[in-house]
Amino acid sequence: MPRSSRVVIYGVLALVAVVLGVWLIKRVPPAYARYQLQRMVRKIEPWTSSPTYSAAGWTHLVKTAKAIQAMDHKLAEAALDAHLRGFANKPAELADEEGKVFLLLRVVFDVPESGSAAQRFAFAGWTRGPSELNPDGTLNLAWPLAWNQGRPRLVAGRSGPEGSRYAVGDDYAYLRYHFSRRDLSSFQP
Repeated sequence: MPRSSRVVIYGVLALVAVVLGVWLIKRVPPAYARYQLQRMVRKIEPWTSSPTYSAAGWTHLVKTAKAIQAMDHKLAEAALDAHLRGFANKPAELADEEGKVFLLLRVVFDVPESGSAAQRFAFAGWTRGPSELNPDGTLNLAWPLAWNQGRPRLVAGRSGPEGSRYAVGDDYAYLRYHFSRRDLSSFQP
């Protein structure tokens, strides 16, 4: 084979390798990041009917929240939505997974614990009852969480219809546009 033919063949192969490499670089990291986030969410301690949560549970929840804060918002929203869709045909497990994601987003975003009824928003059907009322009569918009000097606590256990059709995409978008990311540097379990 003449030398010029080999140069052309090697040039074409090099060009194909570069194009393939660029394609892989653009697609593999987001897929891996989505997989990693979904794996972390599965390991979150479930939000049960009890308002207790372990120190290890809080630590993992905050670790997962930090991972979301470091991600592109479109990728994070898509990963959370895909995670819940994966449980669509498993109602008992779906309720637990929805609760995990609901808590997670209230750790990711700095939602105020004091607001008016006009500021209330809901993208899920959990029963809030009197646990969302603060002693001063305002509403805890961060329900079911309360924070005290970097220490989170649950103000209520999970109650309400199972598989309540939590609109995670709507919740994530609302929180992202209305609230800043929570500063988790002073977190204490």
